[in-house]
Amino acid sequence: MGLSHKIQNLPKNKCDFYLYGHDKSKGTENHLNGIYSINIIDIETRDVFHLKYPFGTDNYRLLRTKIGI
Repeated sequence: MGLSHKIQNLPKNKCDFYLYGHDKSKGTENHLNGIYSINIIDIETRDVFHLKYPFGTDNYRLLRTKIGI
């Protein structure tokens, strides 16, 4: 596994999967961006499943707060 915060800092050597976030770039099929979804990898079959983040997660990550009464 290649890990980095940004896609341009991922390792150059061959990896089965590259995991990154903090960057809205999209790579190839084995590049999994943690910003868009929770990525679950089945280590036996190497299938990847994408789960949506729970409601409100983006607001929490961006430190948005409710405004109103």
